[in-house]
Amino acid sequence: MNRAIVCAAMILVVWGSSAEAGWNPWAYGAVHVLPHEARTCVENYPVIDGCDDIITTELGTSVDAFPVFFNLTECQGVDYALSWTGSESCVFYSCSDHVVGDIVWPGDGVTQTWDTCQSGPVVIPGWVWIEIVDAHFIYPVPRTHGPVLAYDCDGGTDGVCCPYMSGVAGFVGDDPCSPVGPSASRAQTWGGVKSLFR
Repeated sequence: MNRAIVCAAMILVVWGSSAEAGWNPWAYGAVHVLPHEARTCVENYPVIDGCDDIITTELGTSVDAFPVFFNLTECQGVDYALSWTGSESCVFYSCSDHVVGDIVWPGDGVTQTWDTCQSGPVVIPGWVWIEIVDAHFIYPVPRTHGPVLAYDCDGGTDGVCCPYMSGVAGFVGDDPCSPVGPSASRAQTWGGVKSLFR
């Protein structure tokens, strides 16, 4: 009986938090990873139209990681941070017109905007080149408290409901595109659920 009550409460909490996240409750994202090579924002740059194009595993130690945000049609900017479970520094390349901040160490954040609206639902604001010493998760996280933020062309701000989206170098990680939902790809355990109510 207690387990049923906790499950019901958890469902309410999840749906409540999803509804409050913003106007894009079904937006989600991932980190696409490729072996490092010379790239520009046009040449040798990945074309990603949907989940089928996302690669979340790269066994090399010199990796280009591309944050990918879906369902952000008519978006003019995004505010996020990148993190990974290590202390290596990286080189960040922006593909937007205006950048505030930089990504050098885990948790560093940037605000990136464009002079014009993005025409499609898939946004790749840039990428990082990072030398991986050990196997690491690489994932975008909110730059500030709350969800990752997307800036609409009308000047509004949407909360993107994806606080944890994983790309991986070295081993297979969670698939952020299956199932598609208003949440993230981080695995949850029964102990983790119960800890929400302590």
